[in-house]
Amino acid sequence: MVNSFKRLMMILFIGYMAVSLSGCLFCSMSGKIFRSSISYDDPLPSSQDQEPEPPSYPYPIGLIILAITGQIAVGSMLGLDGLFPVNYQDVCSAEFAREFISQVGLLGVFIYALIDPVVIQVPNDVTNLTATYDGGAGKQGSLIVAEGLQSVPITPTQSLVPEPGHHLVLMSFPDLPGLIPGAGADKQWYGINIQAEAESLRDIDIKVICTGKVEKDGTTYYVPLMPAVTDFAQVPAVTIPSSTAMQEITIPTPAQMPDTPGTVTYDFNYKLFYPHIAANTNWETETCVINTSSTQTLTGTLKAYNNSGTLVDSKAVTLAPHARSSYTVGTDFTTPQNIGYMILESDSPDMVGYMKFYVDTRYRGAIPAASQINSGEVYVSHIASNTNWWTGISLLNTTDASKTLTITFDNGQTRDVTLAANEHKVLSIKSLFGGTPQPGIKSAVITNTSGIVGLELFGSNAASANSYLSGVLLRDVTA
Repeated sequence: MVNSFKRLMMILFIGYMAVSLSGCLFCSMSGKIFRSSISYDDPLPSSQDQEPEPPSYPYPIGLIILAITGQIAVGSMLGLDGLFPVNYQDVCSAEFAREFISQVGLLGVFIYALIDPVVIQVPNDVTNLTATYDGGAGKQGSLIVAEGLQSVPITPTQSLVPEPGHHLVLMSFPDLPGLIPGAGADKQWYGINIQAEAESLRDIDIKVICTGKVEKDGTTYYVPLMPAVTDFAQVPAVTIPSSTAMQEITIPTPAQMPDTPGTVTYDFNYKLFYPHIAANTNWETETCVINTSSTQTLTGTLKAYNNSGTLVDSKAVTLAPHARSSYTVGTDFTTPQNIGYMILESDSPDMVGYMKFYVDTRYRGAIPAASQINSGEVYVSHIASNTNWWTGISLLNTTDASKTLTITFDNGQTRDVTLAANEHKVLSIKSLFGGTPQPGIKSAVITNTSGIVGLELFGSNAASANSYLSGVLLRDVTA
């Protein structure tokens, strides 16, 4: 049975939410709307009354929202320069966030300001979402809703993806004159109703990330601002209860919000990742890049790093339209034995490539270069670890912070792997079990992989008398 109900975004209510059920579940929200491309300086209303004026804060409201999860660094590549009229890297400190929250309360932040667009994660059976707004005085209409999404682009190299069993909904206000007040204008309050269908009427968990919209080279990106994380697993859920009576909706406390200390930086350079290089006495690696544009020349730099993330070599790359270039690492680089991975940085998105691994006279296999950094959990869809086969995993941490990944195998066993900032590690499945092959293990899931790029290789053991080698990228999507 499909039940119709109305839902509320996470940025909703102080205290109690009116919930009634007589064929449908109804929720509503009132709050200010702050588009991420607009600065707004109006004083916040008090949580005690409908519209009184508490002390004014000398910072744009959108900026204050950012302060909840730490600083947001915006460079020239981001395209958001001048988004706020103050140096918000100085303002958005943890101390300022705590002071603001202590004055207004975290729930006050949630009710009184909404940064759109918002990305909402909902269960797969929650569909047919529609949303309307009502600000009075003729300011009524429908929100823009895109649902059923399996990814939302954050930067050219990273996307938001839903957790298993969920899909994403992208929701924003239409671009209509006067809908969103500019700086210094009178405040505008809106009531928002969201309606959807689900296969069963029940308590439903949703997760919400407020984003900033960035346009670059004809593509729209949605940069996470609150919370400033790229993995929905880090976002606390809000449970929308199914009830015939009034229910309190619990909003995450500051302690439950993701901790992103320091500065969060979003990189809008175009990159191609070669997350594993093996050039030594046994192995050789060929890397390739192709310019897919029919009209534009591709220029960039192919940077080679050791396993610790230190730059050890680089090459300038210039390719005419539809041209191709390849490098044999063992002969084209000065110290190939020191190279653990490579990254091609370019001014153009029109590039693809591959890595070819081989042992002369025995076997060889090619894997596409990675154009996307993982955001969600990563699937190791095939593992063969026995007397005939070996499976190797290569993991690259592209972030500036240490990460501990958890590998959960299909037999229930787990192993943790810690990667320092920009570190690359190579491991075999049997090395995770004291050097013993694991014929009973067929697959795995790796969690806490936001910012990780990787691949796996399958090869035949010498004792098998076969010469097989293949591999795949490790991705947070399965198709």
